[in-house]
Amino acid sequence: MDGDNSGVRNEFDLLMTSTHKHQFQHNHSDEMDDLLGASTIVGNTDDANVVVADHDNNDGETHSEQRMATRRAKYHRLRSEQIQQLEAVFWDCPYPNEKLRKDLSERLGMSAQQVKFWFQNKRTINKGKMQRWETQNCWVENKKLKTERQAIMLAMQN
Repeated sequence: MDGDNSGVRNEFDLLMTSTHKHQFQHNHSDEMDDLLGASTIVGNTDDANVVVADHDNNDGETHSEQRMATRRAKYHRLRSEQIQQLEAVFWDCPYPNEKLRKDLSERLGMSAQQVKFWFQNKRTINKGKMQRWETQNCWVENKKLKTERQAIMLAMQN
Protein backbone atom coordinates (compact mmCIF):
# COMPACT_ATOMS: atom_id res chain seq x y z
CA MET A 1 0.00 0.00 0.00
CA ASP A 2 3.08 2.26 -0.06
CA GLY A 3 2.31 4.41 2.96
CA ASP A 4 -1.40 4.62 2.20
CA ASN A 5 -3.41 3.70 5.29
CA SER A 6 -6.76 3.94 3.52
CA GLY A 7 -7.09 0.15 3.28
CA VAL A 8 -6.66 -0.30 7.02
CA ARG A 9 -9.00 2.56 7.80
CA ASN A 10 -11.66 1.22 5.41
CA GLU A 11 -11.48 -2.28 6.90
CA PHE A 12 -11.85 -0.82 10.39
CA ASP A 13 -14.75 1.37 9.23
CA LEU A 14 -16.44 -1.68 7.73
CA LEU A 15 -16.00 -3.53 11.00
CA MET A 16 -17.43 -0.65 13.00
CA THR A 17 -20.41 -0.15 10.67
CA SER A 18 -21.28 -3.83 10.40
CA THR A 19 -23.31 -5.96 12.76
CA HIS A 20 -20.07 -6.75 14.58
CA LYS A 21 -20.02 -3.25 16.03
CA HIS A 22 -22.04 -4.25 19.07
CA GLN A 23 -19.99 -7.42 19.55
CA PHE A 24 -16.78 -5.37 19.30
CA GLN A 25 -18.05 -2.89 21.86
CA HIS A 26 -19.19 -5.68 24.18
CA ASN A 27 -15.89 -7.61 23.97
CA HIS A 28 -13.82 -4.49 24.45
CA SER A 29 -15.99 -2.65 26.96
CA ASP A 30 -13.11 -2.12 29.41
CA GLU A 31 -11.01 -0.55 26.66
CA MET A 32 -13.98 1.56 25.54
CA ASP A 33 -14.54 2.76 29.12
CA ASP A 34 -10.88 3.75 29.34
CA LEU A 35 -11.18 5.59 26.02
CA LEU A 36 -14.32 7.35 27.20
CA GLY A 37 -12.54 8.37 30.38
CA ALA A 38 -9.65 9.74 28.33
CA SER A 39 -11.99 11.71 26.09
CA THR A 40 -13.62 13.36 29.09
CA ILE A 41 -10.22 14.35 30.39
CA VAL A 42 -9.40 15.96 27.07
CA GLY A 43 -12.66 17.87 27.31
CA ASN A 44 -14.86 16.08 24.80
CA THR A 45 -17.58 15.42 27.36
CA ASP A 46 -20.60 15.84 25.08
CA ASP A 47 -19.72 12.87 22.86
CA ALA A 48 -18.77 10.76 25.84
CA ASN A 49 -22.00 11.54 27.67
CA VAL A 50 -24.10 10.70 24.62
CA VAL A 51 -22.28 7.38 24.15
CA VAL A 52 -22.67 6.51 27.83
CA ALA A 53 -26.34 7.51 27.80
CA ASP A 54 -26.94 5.48 24.64
CA HIS A 55 -25.10 2.48 26.11
CA ASP A 56 -27.30 2.49 29.23
CA ASN A 57 -30.50 2.84 27.23
CA ASN A 58 -32.42 -0.41 26.87
CA ASP A 59 -35.19 0.53 24.45
CA GLY A 60 -32.97 1.50 21.51
CA GLU A 61 -33.66 5.24 21.57
CA THR A 62 -30.70 7.54 21.66
CA HIS A 63 -30.29 10.14 24.37
CA SER A 64 -30.97 12.98 21.93
CA GLU A 65 -34.18 11.30 20.72
CA GLN A 66 -35.36 11.00 24.33
CA ARG A 67 -34.55 14.68 24.96
CA MET A 68 -36.44 15.73 21.85
CA ALA A 69 -39.46 13.63 22.85
CA THR A 70 -39.60 15.28 26.27
CA ARG A 71 -38.97 18.70 24.74
CA ARG A 72 -41.83 18.22 22.27
CA ALA A 73 -44.15 17.05 25.02
CA LYS A 74 -43.62 20.28 26.99
CA TYR A 75 -44.13 22.62 24.01
CA HIS A 76 -47.51 24.17 23.34
CA ARG A 77 -48.68 26.97 21.10
CA LEU A 78 -50.09 30.18 22.48
CA ARG A 79 -53.74 31.00 21.93
CA SER A 80 -54.59 33.88 19.60
CA GLU A 81 -55.93 36.05 22.46
CA GLN A 82 -52.66 35.56 24.36
CA ILE A 83 -50.66 36.62 21.29
CA GLN A 84 -52.90 39.65 20.70
CA GLN A 85 -52.45 40.88 24.28
CA LEU A 86 -48.69 40.24 24.21
CA GLU A 87 -48.35 42.13 20.90
CA ALA A 88 -50.42 45.04 22.22
CA VAL A 89 -48.05 45.37 25.18
CA PHE A 90 -45.01 44.83 22.93
CA TRP A 91 -45.79 47.84 20.73
CA ASP A 92 -46.09 50.02 23.86
CA CYS A 93 -43.10 48.56 25.68
CA PRO A 94 -40.77 46.09 23.88
CA TYR A 95 -38.62 45.70 27.02
CA PRO A 96 -41.04 44.98 29.88
CA ASN A 97 -39.72 44.97 33.42
CA GLU A 98 -40.11 42.01 35.76
CA LYS A 99 -43.28 43.38 37.34
CA LEU A 100 -45.02 43.80 33.98
CA ARG A 101 -43.90 40.33 32.85
CA LYS A 102 -45.27 38.81 36.05
CA ASP A 103 -48.56 40.68 35.65
CA LEU A 104 -48.87 39.49 32.04
CA SER A 105 -48.04 35.91 32.98
CA GLU A 106 -50.76 35.83 35.66
CA ARG A 107 -53.31 37.49 33.38
CA LEU A 108 -52.57 35.19 30.40
CA GLY A 109 -52.04 31.93 32.28
CA MET A 110 -48.37 31.64 31.31
CA SER A 111 -45.16 31.47 33.28
CA ALA A 112 -43.08 34.62 33.64
CA GLN A 113 -40.28 32.85 31.78
CA GLN A 114 -42.58 32.13 28.82
CA VAL A 115 -43.51 35.82 28.67
CA LYS A 116 -39.85 36.80 28.90
CA PHE A 117 -38.89 34.45 26.05
CA TRP A 118 -41.85 35.58 23.94
CA PHE A 119 -40.68 39.20 24.18
CA GLN A 120 -37.10 38.19 23.44
CA ASN A 121 -38.17 36.21 20.35
CA LYS A 122 -40.49 39.00 19.19
CA ARG A 123 -37.67 41.57 19.44
CA THR A 124 -35.38 39.28 17.44
CA ILE A 125 -38.01 38.71 14.75
CA ASN A 126 -38.78 42.42 14.64
CA LYS A 127 -35.09 43.28 14.31
CA GLY A 128 -34.74 40.94 11.32
CA LYS A 129 -37.81 42.43 9.65
CA MET A 130 -36.52 45.94 10.25
CA GLN A 131 -33.13 45.08 8.73
CA ARG A 132 -34.78 43.57 5.64
CA TRP A 133 -37.00 46.66 5.29
CA GLU A 134 -33.99 48.99 5.58
CA THR A 135 -32.05 46.93 3.04
CA GLN A 136 -34.95 47.08 0.60
CA ASN A 137 -35.20 50.86 1.06
CA CYS A 138 -31.46 51.21 0.43
CA TRP A 139 -31.82 49.25 -2.82
CA VAL A 140 -34.65 51.55 -3.96
CA GLU A 141 -32.70 54.67 -3.00
CA ASN A 142 -29.59 53.34 -4.76
CA LYS A 143 -31.59 52.68 -7.93
CA LYS A 144 -32.97 56.26 -7.85
CA LEU A 145 -29.48 57.70 -7.38
CA LYS A 146 -28.10 55.64 -10.29
CA THR A 147 -30.91 56.84 -12.56
CA GLU A 148 -30.31 60.44 -11.46
CA ARG A 149 -26.56 60.11 -12.05
CA GLN A 150 -27.12 58.68 -15.53
CA ALA A 151 -29.44 61.62 -16.35
CA ILE A 152 -26.81 64.12 -15.15
CA MET A 153 -24.04 62.38 -17.11
CA LEU A 154 -26.19 62.38 -20.24
CA ALA A 155 -26.99 66.11 -19.78
CA MET A 156 -23.27 66.91 -19.36
CA GLN A 157 -22.38 65.09 -22.58
CA ASN A 158 -24.93 67.11 -24.60
